[in-house]
Amino acid sequence: MIRLLISIGLICCILQHSSFGINYRDDVLIFSNYPESIQQSGVVYDGVLSHQKTRFSYYHLNNTKRRLYLSLHIKNLESYPVTLNVIQSVAQPGLEGLAVGHAATVDYLNRLIRNDPQRMVIQPGETRSFLMQPFYPQFVIGGYFLFEKPAEDRLNLNVAVLNDRYDSISRIKTGHPYFSCGVYDRPYFDIDASYDFSSPIEEIRFGDVPFLSDTHSAEALKGNYAAIYKYNIRLKNVYAFPVYIDFLFSPVAGAARGTFVVDGQLHQNARVKNYINIIPEVIQTFQLNPMETRDIDIFSIPEPGAFYPLNLVFRRRFSSNVLGQSVVPLS
Repeated sequence: MIRLLISIGLICCILQHSSFGINYRDDVLIFSNYPESIQQSGVVYDGVLSHQKTRFSYYHLNNTKRRLYLSLHIKNLESYPVTLNVIQSVAQPGLEGLAVGHAATVDYLNRLIRNDPQRMVIQPGETRSFLMQPFYPQFVIGGYFLFEKPAEDRLNLNVAVLNDRYDSISRIKTGHPYFSCGVYDRPYFDIDASYDFSSPIEEIRFGDVPFLSDTHSAEALKGNYAAIYKYNIRLKNVYAFPVYIDFLFSPVAGAARGTFVVDGQLHQNARVKNYINIIPEVIQTFQLNPMETRDIDIFSIPEPGAFYPLNLVFRRRFSSNVLGQSVVPLS
């Protein structure tokens, strides 16, 4: 028997924070990935942060013949100081996009677990620089920023890709912008599922429909990259003996990495190069006593550079001394 409920954004307030303190409910996600392969410099994003919590994520390949820079600045538009909390996770540029996206995601989830943002005060009219990241031809960059401030305070976010020869020209906004960022309200999914394992295998799709929708164009973010998934899973042992439940990572669309926070502990899958005929990988195993019910929390983020959707699998196993006995559920 399986019960599965998916909701985007609003659910009961009792789920707002997990038991181990991750506050994952950002108001808006700005995702910079178009074009993924950069062939010129220009303004990536320029706009006022009008929400209390804004997450900015980026993933790009330098497809020019010159070194480029990604710059990120915030300017205080108010006539008074504004307090800003920032979580910043920036991966080292690399030639393998899958590794770059994975490194940024691991660091970001670790920082969310620690819940230790950098706190700063930006003075009236001040522009604060947060990033000036160089990346060479054919190198990939990726990262996450989480900005939290009083909702009514106006801060302007400016992100640009700069050419080292024409820095000032790169910052000029044009009537036909080269870059286009997706903007997504409530970029998280709360998923409740309950399994009694009367069947040996249960699966949940990850990075699949429903997709986040851009607030301006209504275009779907296929793969739900950089969105946060919160799984509230109830495991039930309906047998008169212990059972083992394996939580597995199973790519089905292409090469992928996975990072999961399970009850406050971070887990990663091994690197997967070739997804054809791969064996699903065990992330964690839970032992349930006879008739035990256990609730677990799982957080994850579809990682830029990976291919989605994929399957999260829960597999029931019996110990060897049970084999040959009757395994009929008691309820």
